[in-house]
Amino acid sequence: MMSQPQRSEAAKKPLFIATYEQLFHIDGAGTAIGSNSESGASAAASIRWDDLFMLKVHREWLHSFLGSMGEAALISQQNAFHIFFEKACEALSDESAVRVAHALETLSIVCRSLFRKKFANFAYDVVSIMCGIHQAAAFLPKLFNQIQTVLITAPPENQRLKLFAVELLMIILTATDNISQNTFAQYLMTSDLFDVLLQEIDTLCCLPHIDSASSNESHELQLTSFYALFAITVLTNYQRYESVNTFSKRVSQIDSDALLSSVLKIQDLICEKSLRQISAMLSQKGVAGAKELAASIASSGANPNDSKGTGILSNLGTALSSWWGSSSSASNAVGSVPFTSPAGAADQSHLAGSLAGPLLLSIYEMVVENKQFQTLMWWDLDVKRTTAAVGSSAASTSSTGAQSVTSPSKDLRVGASLDLGFSGVAPPKRKTCRGPPLLAKVLKLTSLSLIDMKDVRAQAYAKLSLITLVILTESPDINGYMRDQRNAMIIQLPFVSVRKGNKLVPSANNGSAGGSAPLPVACAVIDLLALFMKKNIKRDFHVDLFSKALDVLHRLLCYDKKMRIRLPYKWAPVWRTLMRLIQTLSKKDLYQQRTAEMLGLASRAVRAWNMFITFGDSFLPELTDYDDLYYEIMRSEKEWRAFIETMKDIDKDGHVMKDLVNLQSILDHFSAKIDQWYASNAGNSPNPQQVIKIIQDNYSTLKLKLHTSLDRFEPYVENPKETVYFRQLLRTLIMEFKSTLTIHSIDLPGSKPGTPRK
Repeated sequence: MMSQPQRSEAAKKPLFIATYEQLFHIDGAGTAIGSNSESGASAAASIRWDDLFMLKVHREWLHSFLGSMGEAALISQQNAFHIFFEKACEALSDESAVRVAHALETLSIVCRSLFRKKFANFAYDVVSIMCGIHQAAAFLPKLFNQIQTVLITAPPENQRLKLFAVELLMIILTATDNISQNTFAQYLMTSDLFDVLLQEIDTLCCLPHIDSASSNESHELQLTSFYALFAITVLTNYQRYESVNTFSKRVSQIDSDALLSSVLKIQDLICEKSLRQISAMLSQKGVAGAKELAASIASSGANPNDSKGTGILSNLGTALSSWWGSSSSASNAVGSVPFTSPAGAADQSHLAGSLAGPLLLSIYEMVVENKQFQTLMWWDLDVKRTTAAVGSSAASTSSTGAQSVTSPSKDLRVGASLDLGFSGVAPPKRKTCRGPPLLAKVLKLTSLSLIDMKDVRAQAYAKLSLITLVILTESPDINGYMRDQRNAMIIQLPFVSVRKGNKLVPSANNGSAGGSAPLPVACAVIDLLALFMKKNIKRDFHVDLFSKALDVLHRLLCYDKKMRIRLPYKWAPVWRTLMRLIQTLSKKDLYQQRTAEMLGLASRAVRAWNMFITFGDSFLPELTDYDDLYYEIMRSEKEWRAFIETMKDIDKDGHVMKDLVNLQSILDHFSAKIDQWYASNAGNSPNPQQVIKIIQDNYSTLKLKLHTSLDRFEPYVENPKETVYFRQLLRTLIMEFKSTLTIHSIDLPGSKPGTPRK
């Protein structure tokens, strides 16, 4: 018998709490005592589930109750959990938006609490608790279908239901750090979820009232679209190396410019917000010039209202604010992948907790899978779309999936307005854009990831950016765009200059007159590569990242040579940076533990020099550039000789030495001529102009060997070389997502406060 004080205390409990105590057989001390199938069914039969899901969810109590239960206690309560999950799943199809919302909220809290536990056999035990192993094949597809139904049928006045539904989906999708070990993902892959998620992304960009929507409505739409984009990105990586991934295949089959533009739009919004957030963090660290960077970002292609904090971008920042703090300890725990700080160490990276990782990975997945997406990356996205464009399909692509782009009937200069209708037909095919496209903004974001290469997160993001550039520079369409003068723009890539007192300064080469003149986008890409190598040449530099940077440069030079394009670019700083790399590669101790990697990098560096030497006359912008090239080589004769001696000792197979034949010939030939001049001028050293004159006078007697296949490259292939990297990267992003995800509270008209039981 319960004493009178105990009865009085129970009577004061909210009905929500009293009902769940009844379901889980919680004793007077608040401890779940377990239940068998008969007692569980009896308790469930006495619960009025329709009324329960009308009550406001007591989040704190539910979190506390589930958090206090150990793994064994949860397993002992699996009969009660079976009933709860079944009833909550049924409530998702209820006509009442309040019941649906409360069922989603409760499911999110329960699932998240279960997934945080450390079960001996995680997948088996969690599924056993939720529905039972033998019922999983029936229950889980039913649950996911119900979530999809909410996403499809949520009425306009209750758009927030979509946010709650996709939030629950993301909690389930990130149940394990390794997506390929997520049992629930197996069922999601066989559902129709892809089209539903893609439609949620499209909804954000197609609604005509999005810019005039209330702050809350805009908040919900943007966050729903971001979660949908990240869900597609995660599922695209589910067992992609072990079997055919249906999501990856579906991404490659998107042939609608309208849908692809919607994906680009949300990526563009996230990219701008990431740039602002990172510049703000740099400003807090006292890096001079960070405020100027933020101002330049705010004025580059953004909605004028955004600078006042009232536009869609500002709302996105509010919606995703949980991502913009330092990573929690969960992401730095022992056993985490090597893209986070060691356990117990403070993560001071300006990229910590930012959206740069999810953004760059989603861009990579679209670029590597969908050729048509590549051609749209350089379109100006600040366009007006009609409501008829929702779900419209553009003209089918060719057999390769790429859509050809031709010039418009009316050329537009940089800064001119652009208005595309997207009214169910393909947009005007043209190679010009009004303002900074996504590609230009990604270059800025990448340059910021190169500022602090001591941080493993920045290294991972830099690698992802460079891999994406490798793929893009293999595309003839993208290469053509990046060199088209009609697409010229000013892209000032920020970097930290130690010489200027740890100040954030723009790159000097992109644009004459201090960066005031627009240049082809390819110039900004070369700037990015040169800045990266210049900033990170040191004894412990990252071989893989340097190799990929040189791969991007090689692809750019191959296209320029093939098309005989002469970019208006000042190459001398690039040559000096490459020479610093050669000087570093002369150190024999670097080859002791990673000989093959270092020799591969040395081969790429020599290949870059050979491209300039052999084909420079077909793409260098000025006649004097060829003279300057040879001058830079001769100016660094000592460093070249040291590098050659190192290769004689290290390069046992002779691959690098074979590529050094022309450089040796240049050194020997012009060195002898300079010595002759020195002897005939009473031992006076020649000045730079005199050295160049010696070079010009002796070109005709220089004999060089033509290297075969110098202007060719192997196309990028992810598997098997990069499989470990992408598994680690995705695992890191999932860990960070779980540690920062906030389950939104629900406050819909019709919710009952949950009065005490009488």
